[in-house]
Amino acid sequence: MWDEVSTQKNANNIAKPRIWRTIQILRDEPANKYFDNLATATVKETAKEILTETFKKMVADLPKITAELAAKEAELDADIARVQQLVHVTEQKFQEEINYLKKEITRLSTESAVLVEQNGHYRAIAAELEKKSAVLGEEIRQEQAKFSRLETQYDKEHDWALKRIEEEKSSFRQQTHNEMSRLQSETNRSKQAAELLQAKCDLLAKEASANQDKNIELERSLSTEKLKLAELTLNEAKLQKELNSKDERIRTLLSKTSDDNPSAA
Repeated sequence: MWDEVSTQKNANNIAKPRIWRTIQILRDEPANKYFDNLATATVKETAKEILTETFKKMVADLPKITAELAAKEAELDADIARVQQLVHVTEQKFQEEINYLKKEITRLSTESAVLVEQNGHYRAIAAELEKKSAVLGEEIRQEQAKFSRLETQYDKEHDWALKRIEEEKSSFRQQTHNEMSRLQSETNRSKQAAELLQAKCDLLAKEASANQDKNIELERSLSTEKLKLAELTLNEAKLQKELNSKDERIRTLLSKTSDDNPSAA
């Protein structure tokens, strides 16, 4: 009925009537201009024609709607079956959980009874420990009193020991001072002896240096004498060689003389 109004240019500015107003127009104004179908220019429709056409379309679409409803119903049946199956599985799980919880409750009850019994036992132990704690507290107080007395005695002995240590330290400082004075005197004497020894060492070093110079001079003289002896040895060798040569010549001459005068031989 109002579909042609929606196709107009200013359709967004036009408010459609409410359902109760549409029913009122159908009942009281069946020949209203909005019932006319503009697509049929030769015929002017009324509310009756529009309702009849609409009913026919609904009848024509009924098998399709029925099929869609059947399909939806089948889907709903399948969903119901799945839901029932899930409910069954869930009930089984819940039953298993209930059985498990019952077992746990039984076990916890047993453990609770055991714990109650242990609690009574622990309370008895706690009472016994409280008694022992009271005894230990008394012993601790006695020990504290004893410790206080020992601490007082220790303070007295400590003060006496500190005084004794101070006296010994004073005596030790005096002995140390005397010993250091003695050592200082010995050090001075040792220093003087060392200076004397240093002077002797310097004198001996000078004498050693002089003796070293003499030794060097003697070594030079010895070297000169060795050179001279070597020259003499060389000259002696030369002379020996000359003598040998002369002896050889003399023997040669004698030999020749013997050969020339055999009768004289």
